[in-house]
Amino acid sequence: MELLDYTSKEDEIKILETKLSGELPEINTIIPIDLIISLQKETKRVHITRELMAYIIEIVDRTRKQPEVLLGASPRASIALLDSSRSRSVLYGRDFVIPDDIKSLAHSVLRHRILLKPESELEGANVEDIISKILTDVPVPK
Repeated sequence: MELLDYTSKEDEIKILETKLSGELPEINTIIPIDLIISLQKETKRVHITRELMAYIIEIVDRTRKQPEVLLGASPRASIALLDSSRSRSVLYGRDFVIPDDIKSLAHSVLRHRILLKPESELEGANVEDIISKILTDVPVPK
C-alpha cells in the first residue's frame, strides 16, 4: 500500500544540499499564520466527554491485545486520536467531538503505530483489517 508519492531523486539531492548548506528553504505560505493560530485556539476549546475519551482508549488498548500484533499503539496514539478528533470537529463547525470524528480518523492515526508479528504478515494479516475489526467490535458510546 503506497500512501504518499516520493520525491524524485534529483529533488532529494536538492533537499540534502539545502540541509548541508544550512540555508532555510523558501516556503510558500498557503494559510496565513494568524488563521493557523486561531484554528489552534479554537481546537483547544472543543469539548470531548469522558465516555468518548474512554472510547479512544479502548480502541488503542485493543491494538495491543490482538493475536496478530507484536507491538500495539502507545498512549501517544490516544493523544493523537484525541487531538485529531478535536481538529476534525472544528473543520465540521462543531465545538464538541462525536464518535464519527474518532472512527473516521482511527485508520490514519493508528496504521503506522501497529507492528504485526512476522508470522501474521506471512499468513496475510494486515493492519487496516485489524483496525477495522477493532472499530466494529468496540461499542460506540451513546
